[in-house]
Amino acid sequence: YLLIYCHIPPSHKQRELAEYLYEQFISTKSVIPLLTLYSLETPLYHALQSDADAYTFLLYLHLKQLRKQAFSGHVYRGAKMSHADLDAYRWALENSAILETRSLQSTSKRKDVACSFAPPLPITDPKLAIILHFRIDQICSSAIDLNGISHYPGEEEVLLLPFTLFKVVSIDQHTIGFNQQYEILMENTPVPKNKTWKVIKETN
Repeated sequence: YLLIYCHIPPSHKQRELAEYLYEQFISTKSVIPLLTLYSLETPLYHALQSDADAYTFLLYLHLKQLRKQAFSGHVYRGAKMSHADLDAYRWALENSAILETRSLQSTSKRKDVACSFAPPLPITDPKLAIILHFRIDQICSSAIDLNGISHYPGEEEVLLLPFTLFKVVSIDQHTIGFNQQYEILMENTPVPKNKTWKVIKETN
C-alpha cells in the first residue's frame, strides 16, 4: 500500500481502482489483482521499473497461483538504446553469454505494439531503435501472460520477471531509407525448478 500512497496521487483517475485492487489482494490472498495493478497507467508502473524488490518477491512467493499464466512463445519489447547498449548485446552474442533480466520487463505478443515504442530512427540519431525479440520455447514460470488480467487487453502483454535468463541468438539491422532499426533475438534459458527458492531468497 505504501507504493500506492507514495506514487499514485489521490487526484489520479486510477487511484481508487489501485486501492481496490490492493484490497482484493489482501482479502483474497491472490496476486492476480497485483498484476492488474501493475498494468494500470499510473506513476507506480514507472516506479516499479527501478524499485520492484518487494513486488517481485510477492510474485515469486505466489508463483504456484500463476501456473496457468506461465507463457511460451514469442514476445517483443521496443526500446531506444545507446550504441554502448547495443555493443553489450554484441559482446553477449560473440561470447555466448547468459543474460539475466534485472527489472520487470513488459513485453507484447504483438510486434507492432513493440515497434510503436521504438520506430525506426534516423541513422544520424545518437539513440538506436531496438526491438527485443524474446523466444520462449518451453513454458516459463517467470514469463506471465497477462491475458484476462491486464487493464489493457489489446496490448497482449506478457510480463517478464527479474532473473529470467536469455542468450542472444542474433542481431539484425534493418535500414529503411535514412532510418534504421535493430532487432535482437534472444532465446530463453530455462531455470531448473530447484533454483526457484534461491531466486525468492535473492529478492527478499
